[in-house]
Amino acid sequence: MPEPEKVPAGGQEKVQSGAKSGEATLIHLIRGSFRYASRKYWDELSRDLKPIYQGVNADAAADALEDLEEKWGSKYPAMIRL
Repeated sequence: MPEPEKVPAGGQEKVQSGAKSGEATLIHLIRGSFRYASRKYWDELSRDLKPIYQGVNADAAADALEDLEEKWGSKYPAMIRL
């Protein structure tokens, strides 16, 4: 599968895959991850998600995602797959 194309859209990046039916902004994907976690963890989870979408480059974001997976992956695997 080809790499998703990122297109600027209103100050946010729109992530587009090969399929036209399911376009979503990056922020919607991140906000959607909260539905997989208990409300009592939302503040901590928010702090752990921030380095992913504020990463200075793709490598930094990938490292932050790995850290998130190490911390939350066993408790909320569906959130990591999102």
